[in-house]
Amino acid sequence: MSPDAPAGHPIHPPRIPRIAWPLIAAAAVIVAGAWAVTIASMDTFNALLMSQMGGGSPGNALAFIALTGVMMAAMMLPSALPMIEAHRGIVTLDRGPRAASVESVAFGVGYLAVWTATTALALPVLAAVGALPPMGGAALFVPAAVVLAAGIYQFTSWKRFCLRHCRAPVDYLATHYRKGRAGALRAGLEHGGYCLGCCWLLMLVWFVAGAMGLVWMGVFAALILAEKVSSRGEVVSRGIGVAAIAAGLLMMALGASAPSM
Repeated sequence: MSPDAPAGHPIHPPRIPRIAWPLIAAAAVIVAGAWAVTIASMDTFNALLMSQMGGGSPGNALAFIALTGVMMAAMMLPSALPMIEAHRGIVTLDRGPRAASVESVAFGVGYLAVWTATTALALPVLAAVGALPPMGGAALFVPAAVVLAAGIYQFTSWKRFCLRHCRAPVDYLATHYRKGRAGALRAGLEHGGYCLGCCWLLMLVWFVAGAMGLVWMGVFAALILAEKVSSRGEVVSRGIGVAAIAAGLLMMALGASAPSM
């Protein structure tokens, strides 16, 4: 017992500060702005994507990566907000509110960097092999296989392992918290890796089956958010798996029944 504690009174550990509403408001502004830029620049984004397959200029490559980052902020930042908020709370206790603001930004940058790099690398490859445009007939087997694989993956131990990390911010930070801006950036990168392990096949379904549509982008963003923050997130995850398996099998059946050209 602390020598300053009154006799007979239990000592309570310090509480993580309440949710910082300015952080929530700032995140809402960022996400809304990212969605606005994504919607307004989708044609430009698709043109830049096509240019990457033909060895586009460094300027085009940087513009493509920048727009990819904006798209990932729109899609993935809402589901990362509980982790960023938990990180802010822990840094506030450890180093004060000013350090918390700066280091939580570094954490979020690290998280988004993982998704931006993965997406910016994956999309040109998928476009180059012809997997992105809408497909019909026998070509449905390509997206159907991806959707089916994504459904099966929802039931794997690796999916559950990564999802548990994403759904338990305080537990995650108990073992991954590091002091300083560089430490926060590294922790964000590591969290991005777990999030990627949790959701990479769902994202691939959006790339391939959703053909990069904005409506599907919103649908998959909502599904990923529900997995992570819903009180029944694991049930949501299994429900997504069942739906994806059914959709994949249906797409295969439609592909098999389509007349050959």
